Amino acid sequence: MGLSNLMVFQRAEMLFRCYHNCIPKSGVQGNTV
Repeated sequence: MGLSNLMVFQRAEMLFRCYHNCIPKSGVQGNTV
């Protein structure tokens, strides 16, 4: 439990935020990248 755990958490949070930020802009069926 250390840097790797923190990095995974940060990456998951970033992806989660990007997901929620991209969905409303592009619509339900849009770019998920």
